[in-house]
Amino acid sequence: MENLPPKQDENGFSMAPVVHSGGAIQAVEQSRAVAEVQAALVLARANPRDESRAYNLIMQSCKRRSLAETATYSFRRGSELVQGVSIRLAETIASKWGNIQYGFREVGRGEDFSEVEAFAHDLESNTRVVRLFVVKHWRDTKQGGKSITAERDKYELVANMAQRRVRSCLLELIPGDIVESASNACRATLESSIGDINKKIEEIVKSFATLGVSLDDLEGYLQRKIRSIVPADVVNLTRVYVSIRDGIADKSEFFKENAKSDLNKRFDKQPDSPDADIQTLEARKKIIEDFKREIDVYPHQNAVANWKKKHANRIERALPNENDYLEVMAYANDRMTFLQGRGNQGQASKVNVNL
Repeated sequence: MENLPPKQDENGFSMAPVVHSGGAIQAVEQSRAVAEVQAALVLARANPRDESRAYNLIMQSCKRRSLAETATYSFRRGSELVQGVSIRLAETIASKWGNIQYGFREVGRGEDFSEVEAFAHDLESNTRVVRLFVVKHWRDTKQGGKSITAERDKYELVANMAQRRVRSCLLELIPGDIVESASNACRATLESSIGDINKKIEEIVKSFATLGVSLDDLEGYLQRKIRSIVPADVVNLTRVYVSIRDGIADKSEFFKENAKSDLNKRFDKQPDSPDADIQTLEARKKIIEDFKREIDVYPHQNAVANWKKKHANRIERALPNENDYLEVMAYANDRMTFLQGRGNQGQASKVNVNL
């Protein structure tokens, strides 16, 4: 670059020449970013994660109902129901697992699209997972698609699309058994904290109503009356609600227009009669299996006994057939016998289980 003589101001003082240093600024920013990553790698290796402690912290976090309610999502892909871990649970696991950097950044922009990079970096093993993708500045609506021009709308669209890729990156880094254990723990938290099932039904109906999903839609999806739901159904419906609310799936993927009328045809009596809740064999089997999974959550004999005492009326309401009711109770008794034989050494009686 040509050296220019320094200019002078009105007082005769020399003025530094103006230099266009865009490239220099960019180089400085890149150097700083590299230095920050190197420093993070050094700190991570100096303070390695304690996996046992991290696992306990994750399990403790999964006992929070607020996290458990948003821990999973589901959507339909053709005839298959796809379920998975939400970005909220993935972020919680990553924060407790430790020494992981993750996020996304916009690396380029065209006239009607953005190029985005989502990443997750395990600083201990120096393993980096990256997802590069393009987000079109376009939004589909019921009135048809439209182009997005407002800068805030563009950012929200990019952020929404990027979060899914960030979740994918995190789940590729974190051991699968840790993720699975956390997901199961959140499910157990929901099932054990439902409380009054009738109040929970009211909450479910009101929540779905805000999404334009009616009671008939819910019963069509369940393929039985909503009064017969069990905690496993509550967990599943919560997952569906979160998926629709967060835009991961559309309500049409779960709720078909004629599902309720198909359900009514499966009942031997009219749907408004007192015995209309008697399910078909297939539906009854599903309810029984859901109750069994609920029983399996409890690790102590006393906890199962308390569960039986508290939920006997609910089981009878959900399974009017006496043989079905007795099957669930017999399974609970077998579970208690198994836990007793496994050798709790009297510790179960000391555990304060809040059912």
